[in-house]
Amino acid sequence: MLPSVHWKVSSSTNDNDHIRRENDCNLSHFVITCFTLFFFKYFSLINIKNHGIHIYV
Repeated sequence: MLPSVHWKVSSSTNDNDHIRRENDCNLSHFVITCFTLFFFKYFSLINIKNHGIHIYV
């Protein structure tokens, strides 16, 4: 709550920092999502090899 209030009151240069901060958050979220998807695909391949279970992701 406090940071957002600070950004609203702040000057235009700080607004640019806020935009950059939002982009960094989106990028890290994107990386985490890709890593999670990759992990699940890899895990399903391990399941197929170990147990003969056919998982179609």
